[in-house]
Amino acid sequence: MEKRTFIRSKVKVEKLFEKLPPFDKVLLKSPLLGKSKIAMRKSDWQILSLVDGRKNIYQILADSPLSMLETLHSIQWLMNAGLLFEKDISIKLMESKVNRVNRLISLIKEKVDWKKMVKETISNFRVEEILKEAVEIGDEEIKINRDKIFLNARVIENFFIELYDNLFHEMERSLTEEEIKKIINVLKG
Repeated sequence: MEKRTFIRSKVKVEKLFEKLPPFDKVLLKSPLLGKSKIAMRKSDWQILSLVDGRKNIYQILADSPLSMLETLHSIQWLMNAGLLFEKDISIKLMESKVNRVNRLISLIKEKVDWKKMVKETISNFRVEEILKEAVEIGDEEIKINRDKIFLNARVIENFFIELYDNLFHEMERSLTEEEIKKIINVLKG
């Protein structure tokens, strides 16, 4: 193998490893699996069939009929497609996003119907039932039910992007431009 080709291959493998969770983590199938129409290769189906909610990535690699690299590529593709997730990553991301949105809620709760916006955002999402169990709307803030987070990072990111958009649209309707600027400055600080 030529040195340049070897270096490119090594860089690709390193980037792949960076995108995957630690190999001792257990992967779970997403509830989106039955709701999504995604064309998958035979190799992706083979890997998906190995995911049972108990095996970690090391065990999936050991049981896979594919090469290590093909298996890792498939796992990464399935995670990017939203069909697999690692729960610890999802919980940490959800906690981070909820803390951020709760900071915004604390600043707007007197003038903006934030609860309505959260409920509408949840109901407009394709995983509404999962979100209803994972996200609890309290009197003063959003809370999460850690045991009910069965979503991958991409779905969580998309939900909070949409929630932020909805909250900011409602702020534009309910607050003055000066009030919005003050809130944005507080959030930046």
